[in-house]
Amino acid sequence: MIVVVVVVVVVAVAVAVAAAAVVVVVVVVVAAAAVVVVVVVVVVVVVVVVVVVVAAAAAVVVVVVVVVAVAVAVAVVVVAVAAAAVVVVVVVVVVVVVITCSVVVAMLVVVVVAEAMFCCNKQNQSLLLIREKWFSLTSQKTSDTSHLKSFLADLESFSPELLKNVLNLADDNVCCVLFNILVLNISIFILKIYVCGRCIH
Repeated sequence: MIVVVVVVVVVAVAVAVAAAAVVVVVVVVVAAAAVVVVVVVVVVVVVVVVVVVVAAAAAVVVVVVVVVAVAVAVAVVVVAVAAAAVVVVVVVVVVVVVITCSVVVAMLVVVVVAEAMFCCNKQNQSLLLIREKWFSLTSQKTSDTSHLKSFLADLESFSPELLKNVLNLADDNVCCVLFNILVLNISIFILKIYVCGRCIH
């Protein structure tokens, strides 16, 4: 009977130990499985985080690239517009300068022509007055020698070339003063000296 009890006790203890061992194994397996699950979850979270970070970095890179591209395009457009504006301004300035120069040149030409016409007209009037005076002094038999001498002296003192031209002037009959001296027989000694000795060609 004692042997049976001992055997039962031994068997009970063995079963209890075996059960405890099984429980321990199960706990260890469950714990290991839990650890594996936790590790897997952590790995998955890390992978997700890395993917998100990479995606965010890629998005940032894309955004930066887009922003840079837009900025470059805007800068190119601004530079092109500025260059076109400068070209337009230069063309306008050149056109204005050319027009201004043309107007100034035209005005100068008008002034020069007007001045030349005025001087020419003035010279013609002066020549007419001298011619009229000259032939009034030399075309009459009663010409005054002193007046004529004074007139010739004044001409010579002003310009010997003018004196020469006056002495060679022709009247309305295309006759010079030498013809008047010969035809009218004017006996004016000083006139003969000027006409015959110095100026008539």
